[in-house]
Amino acid sequence: MSLKFVLDSNILIPANLKRLRESSLLELCQKKKLTFYMIPVLAEEKLHFLTQEKVNTAGIESIRFLVDLPWQKLFQDTADIFEMELDGKLLSEYLFCKQNKVSLIKARLSAAISGSVAVNSKDELVAQIRQREEIKENNRKIYVEMNEEILKKYKNSDLERKDNDFQAFLGKNLESMALVHIEKAAISVDTKDKRKSYWLKYRDKRCPYFTKFIEGLLFAAWYAMTVDNKKHIDKNYFQDLQYLNYLIGVDAIISDEKHFMKNAWGQLFPSKKYYDLESFFAVLSNS
Repeated sequence: MSLKFVLDSNILIPANLKRLRESSLLELCQKKKLTFYMIPVLAEEKLHFLTQEKVNTAGIESIRFLVDLPWQKLFQDTADIFEMELDGKLLSEYLFCKQNKVSLIKARLSAAISGSVAVNSKDELVAQIRQREEIKENNRKIYVEMNEEILKKYKNSDLERKDNDFQAFLGKNLESMALVHIEKAAISVDTKDKRKSYWLKYRDKRCPYFTKFIEGLLFAAWYAMTVDNKKHIDKNYFQDLQYLNYLIGVDAIISDEKHFMKNAWGQLFPSKKYYDLESFFAVLSNS
């Protein structure tokens, strides 16, 4: 069976790109022996190059590689997935972007390589990216606020011991964290109540992406207290959690991150694969 995978942006550095091109990856993906799933957080990161006056060579090459790599699917943004899950939609209705959106993003990435971007198109894209960034920054602020509340709750408790059990911590806090997250959304009271009731009834059975992300937020708080011994949450954790969230729909993530993300994977996705680049090359050699 074909290995379904997502890529972390830290893999797409100049030193790795040459080796990836010289490997069998592109050929295996073309033959569908491996299947690459693009995720919005990676696509948006690369689309930022369209908003810059000058694009460095390394940036261009990483985009060129993503354009050349066959995409099986493009996932929807996690925020959109969460909303549709909580509204009772089916996975088949919302998990992946429609082909016209995939084509648009690929065209924009190709434009970043060639530099053939019309000024009005660039201005429009800049506005769209900034709007998305504002929404994500507001979301990050909510996540930080929620996790700071968790940190205050457990301040000076036994949780600060390094041998504390995350699963026990998760069991005590998952429901309250999920409900608080829904409550903080900028939606009507009626919609909040409906979403709370729906999540309480179905949880990870019909809301796997939302539920796993809440588990990730709790892991961020637990990790800060028990591993990092910090009083605050590192904002970079939230992007790592976005990457990991897509593991629900694939088999593996390819990443050279060896700290928070890898620890979160071990707790949240023990049945999935986490390959660093060298391990991934071994997979390619055996495929």
